[in-house]
Amino acid sequence: MTPQKYELIDSPSAMLAAMADLRRTRSLAVDMEMENNCHHYGLHISIIQVSIPCGRNFIFDLLSGLDPGPLGEMLTDPAVEIIMHDADFDKRASYEIYRWKIKGLFDTKVAAQFCGFKAYGLAALLGGILNVETNKKFQRIDWMKRPLRPDALEYAAGDAAHLFKIKEHLVRRLEDLGRLGWASEEFRRIEEDIGASPTVPPHLRIKKTSRLSPRHMAVLAALVRFRDGLARKLDKPAQFVVRNELLVELAVNPPETEEAVMNLRGVHPALRGRKAAEGLINAAAEGRAAPEEPHARRDDRPRPERGAEERFRQMQEWRSARGLELDIEPHLLLSNDILRWAAAHPGKPIPSETEGQLRRWQRALLWEEFQERFLRPAAPVPCHHVENTEPVRTSDHHMQLPAGFAHASPKLFVAKKRK
Repeated sequence: MTPQKYELIDSPSAMLAAMADLRRTRSLAVDMEMENNCHHYGLHISIIQVSIPCGRNFIFDLLSGLDPGPLGEMLTDPAVEIIMHDADFDKRASYEIYRWKIKGLFDTKVAAQFCGFKAYGLAALLGGILNVETNKKFQRIDWMKRPLRPDALEYAAGDAAHLFKIKEHLVRRLEDLGRLGWASEEFRRIEEDIGASPTVPPHLRIKKTSRLSPRHMAVLAALVRFRDGLARKLDKPAQFVVRNELLVELAVNPPETEEAVMNLRGVHPALRGRKAAEGLINAAAEGRAAPEEPHARRDDRPRPERGAEERFRQMQEWRSARGLELDIEPHLLLSNDILRWAAAHPGKPIPSETEGQLRRWQRALLWEEFQERFLRPAAPVPCHHVENTEPVRTSDHHMQLPAGFAHASPKLFVAKKRK
């Protein structure tokens, strides 16, 4: 990738001047570099790269003490187009940290998928569309370190600077395919989905806990809280302090002495200090004394009917065939949530929260076909006309009914008359 010129915004005066320039345009290309429990504790946005159509590239250093509010106002203004690649995580982080709801989104990853690209990562689009190669050595660097290296900043500026040309190429293809409306609808969905689901307690996110009793789960919850506090103090990812797998083991067999803590393998050196060791022992004791903790609630949806897996497989095959016809990834046509519900509960109405996943273009393109194939209840088997029948009265005593009949009240049923 050719080195990109950039302007580093790391002071109030530079921020003021940059925002004056940004407010003159209605289209921004944006990327973010962040830390998410890779080198440090927690989620942090380190820098935000913003490019404008005239070719200027700005890098806002959010660790320099800048007030990011003015930039956030532009990113959340629906009148300003925000071009990003694979915006999902960046927009969620922006909301979690700053409560920004990014609007006016054009996501080049989503656009590439609707164009039929099989490789739609940013590096693949840069190479395939612009013949630009990227240097992958910067993808895992610690963006929280200061000062940032000039070559790393040049790399970061390039990620945003090329998005304008990529977007222009993708828009032309979407228009040729008649799918620009499809992509636009998806962009609006992405904007609204900020992941505001109920928070799951951290200990319930740990895998392989099904063998733990409710008492063990209470100990695990206390150990997770202790680990989180120590990780925050050390500014290290929680997994660097104590691995999840070891925490599950300790929930069942917690250490009761400092010596036992010292003998633990694969833990952060800080845990071998007396104070931290005592903290771990006390956390386990608190868990044993706390109320029992249930496992995560299972899905309350009705159990699937017999043959659900086979129906799901047939639906997937149909979806794959339609995807091949349209040269589009099958999962974009209908979500697995919709397929799984329809397969598990044939003939039943799809819940509103599941049906709400349907896009307008999906309804127009293939929903009727899907319903006809998989959701319409089978036509009832016609009853054959029975001739020569007459009421047959039973006695008060239990009698053997002909095959296919059940006892009922009143004690009358219709059967074929014996010849």
